[in-house]
Formats: sequence, structure tokens, C-alpha cells
Amino acid sequence: MRGRLEHLLRAAEQPTITVQLVPKEFCGHPVSGVSFTVLRFAEPDLPDVVYLEQLTGALYLDKRRDVDHYAKALDSLCAQILPPERTAAVLRELIDRT
Repeated sequence: MRGRLEHLLRAAEQPTITVQLVPKEFCGHPVSGVSFTVLRFAEPDLPDVVYLEQLTGALYLDKRRDVDHYAKALDSLCAQILPPERTAAVLRELIDRT
């Protein structure tokens, strides 16, 4: 567990990665228990894509309506959980406890 927390801490310290922690008590949000990634590209000609990993494969959603739905759910979740600025401190606390 300590190694995983240290890996997350290193990732959180990267300027191009945002890590936010979702408390285990947090439930009832539309994305609870759902794993997905919104891929956003710096190149303006490349549209955003949603990546869904499943048991037997992966799915990429590129229709604007689908991407907007997932992006809105992700934005809602991010606004309600621990802000990224606090992530490193909380991860350090967890590492010290392990």
C-alpha cells in the first residue's frame, strides 16, 4: 500500500497530472463505482474522447453528446471532493501512517 501511495504522490507532483482523492464515505454521486478517463488533447483539432475500460476490452466514446455527459459528471465530482492542492498533504499523512 505504501508503494501505491508514494506513486500517487509522485504523480500528484507532476505539473501535467491532477490527482484528487475521493473519500470512501463519498457515495451516491452518478460516477460512484464507474471508472472512466476523459482524454483532452492540447492540439485544438483533436476532440476530447472518453475512455471506458471494461472486463473484455475498452470503449472509446467520441460523440460530442457522450463526451459532454461524462465531462459534466466528472466536473461535478471534482467540485465536491478534496481539492488537488490538498492531495499531496493527505497522501503524505497516509504514507506516514503505513
